[in-house]
Amino acid sequence: PLTASNIRLKNSEDFLERFSADIDEQYPYYCSLDVKSLYTSCDMQKAVDTVMDKLTKNPELVSEEITPEAIKSLLIFSLDNSYFEFNHKFFRQISGGPMGSPLTVALAEVRVSDIEATAIRTSPDPPKSYYHFVDDGFGHFRNSDHANSFLMHLNSLATDLEYSIEHPRPDGSIPFLDINIHPDNSTSIYRKPTHTNLYTHYSSAATSSSKESVVRTLTRRAFKLCSSEHLDNELHHLEATFLSNGYPLQKIRHLMQKTLDHLRTTTRPS
Repeated sequence: PLTASNIRLKNSEDFLERFSADIDEQYPYYCSLDVKSLYTSCDMQKAVDTVMDKLTKNPELVSEEITPEAIKSLLIFSLDNSYFEFNHKFFRQISGGPMGSPLTVALAEVRVSDIEATAIRTSPDPPKSYYHFVDDGFGHFRNSDHANSFLMHLNSLATDLEYSIEHPRPDGSIPFLDINIHPDNSTSIYRKPTHTNLYTHYSSAATSSSKESVVRTLTRRAFKLCSSEHLDNELHHLEATFLSNGYPLQKIRHLMQKTLDHLRTTTRPS
């Protein structure tokens, strides 16, 4: 509940649903915003202050068995007693949050949500729509100047976090999460340049169900995230990828077709 926000995304499918619903001809310029080094830069004390403010305003979030003051003490104790070993020496972390700690993830999410909600609320010219997933944000703007203006406003609100911005490529497309948005607002799967197309090899000691789930999962992602004009290309790419990972062609086509048939009979038309 503390990290709940109307701009927070659940996953790529949630993003695609919101993006499609928010398309506006007056806001045709899309940009993604990224928090640099979120977990090591985030001011955890400010995040704790935000948590306490939310608990004060929403007392129903606090169990009768513990007080807000006790929660604050536990948070501060956990953050102030984070140690790590390097080169046979022990160090105490004094800024940011410990990497790998679920507490760090939750507090960083609270901090980012608070900053971005404040930015949208106080901006003299906010984006048409804005949403984020962990440290990645996405907005609908009128043009590049509008996007850069919002970036400056966002960065003026926090000294601990710094946002960078990614504008559309020369061809007009822009990636967000694992989705590539084309100039005509159609979508396809985005892979980073460093992506290797390596998955669990068919000859590995993994269980058959695990290997089959690779085929089913990536086929489902293609069906859910690709526009109709890009789906066939993605499915051809997946077939070639599975072949390169040792999967028998007959098994690939059987699993992919079975997955697609199931999705087509269970997915409601939009």
